[in-house]
Amino acid sequence: GNNGLNKNEGRDHHPSAFSCLIGGLDIGGKVVGQTDEFGQKVVNRPVEIGELNATIAHFLGIRHDHVWMSPNNRPFTVGNKASPLKELIA
Repeated sequence: GNNGLNKNEGRDHHPSAFSCLIGGLDIGGKVVGQTDEFGQKVVNRPVEIGELNATIAHFLGIRHDHVWMSPNNRPFTVGNKASPLKELIA
């Protein structure tokens, strides 16, 4: 069953935009990107998931450009070769 949700179990609402709050990094209150008034579409400065992951890695002291090896020996980088958000890096 889908617990009364739609056929996609609620995973299809506003698939083009999302919000994320990051705390504890001593970067102050900053906003990167903007959606329309309904939060459905990005209208200014789209942020890719890789950029978000690379930014988190940066603040954790993990090199986002280092090539890591997965347990099955597949190479990858944190953020899939994306760079941290320059708007959040002082």
